[in-house]
Amino acid sequence: MGDNTEDPRCSKAEFEKIWPVLRKAVEELLQQLPGHYPTVSYEKHFSLVYRCVLSGFGWELHNRTSVVISDHLQCNSSTLSKTSDDELIDSFDLCSQQFFEAVSGIVAIFAHLDRFLQSKSEEGMKKDLYLMFDSLVAEPNVERLISCLRRAKDDFLSVPPSQMERIVTLLYKLDTAYASLCPELFRRFIPAVELPVPLLEAEVEWNNLGFVNTADSESKRSFEDPVDPSPSRSAKRFCADF
Repeated sequence: MGDNTEDPRCSKAEFEKIWPVLRKAVEELLQQLPGHYPTVSYEKHFSLVYRCVLSGFGWELHNRTSVVISDHLQCNSSTLSKTSDDELIDSFDLCSQQFFEAVSGIVAIFAHLDRFLQSKSEEGMKKDLYLMFDSLVAEPNVERLISCLRRAKDDFLSVPPSQMERIVTLLYKLDTAYASLCPELFRRFIPAVELPVPLLEAEVEWNNLGFVNTADSESKRSFEDPVDPSPSRSAKRFCADF
């Protein structure tokens, strides 16, 4: 009796038909508002990704998906750059929450691609997407964003402490060097914050003059799933504008 099991692999022509379906799913996840239940069928798209990776289209799928996400983030960054200071904090918060909720769904759907990338000594999709958000959205807007946070840090009516903590914690996860832009703000929410060596030396000299930072005496907070900063960018900022 012959084997009637259907071959899950796909041809190049079939891959070209599958890709628009996966692209639409990614775009839907990226556009979905925070807290809304996703309408994307995970089982369906999970199986399609499996077929593509099994058939040798892993790199092609990775490259195409990265372009879709990159285009989305560049559009968001452009919008943020045109946003007024009064609206920047809320806009960045919404943008980041929307993106990282989408990341959870994207990584779930592309689980087979994620394993493929890790088997090739790649970092994996989740870290790639964190770094992509950092380079395309956070970094181009971070100086103005932190300036707005610094001005609003004592105005609980304009920016709730929970929102400020969420943004500051995210920035520190993306790149610990961001703390050097405003150490007193980061230490309000992350007492164990690490600063670049030149800034630490300046702080020691400041303390020797009698000015002591009391933030270190606050209780430590822990946060889950940290993302290590890219070594090539870990020392990209050394000065803070006090």
